[in-house]
Amino acid sequence: MNVTEPEAVRAYFLEDIDGLIHGRQCHEYDLIFDRVPSDLDSVLVSWIKSVIAAGAELAWFAFDGSFDFNHILTEDVARQVFAVGTNQGIELAVEDEYRRGSDWADRLSDVRDQLGL
Repeated sequence: MNVTEPEAVRAYFLEDIDGLIHGRQCHEYDLIFDRVPSDLDSVLVSWIKSVIAAGAELAWFAFDGSFDFNHILTEDVARQVFAVGTNQGIELAVEDEYRRGSDWADRLSDVRDQLGL
């Protein structure tokens, strides 16, 4: 599998001041690419697998500016989330039509419920 490497990766620790993620830690990684990788699905799956294997309970990809502790995988940001993974599996929503549909929002809700968010 030829997984495209980003030009840069920026990492941030996000402090959950209000305790909305119930004592868990949250880290943000901005992957910087010059252009959308031709093997985007492989890139998404590879990065999610690696953080889950490193001990993360949840990993997701979303468009820049969509993160807020009050809206992790909620219906109002579902259109902005294009990949999600847990130790139960990884799901992609790269296609705009699917990401905008109720099935994707429902799937994200299931993941939230599974993790008690």
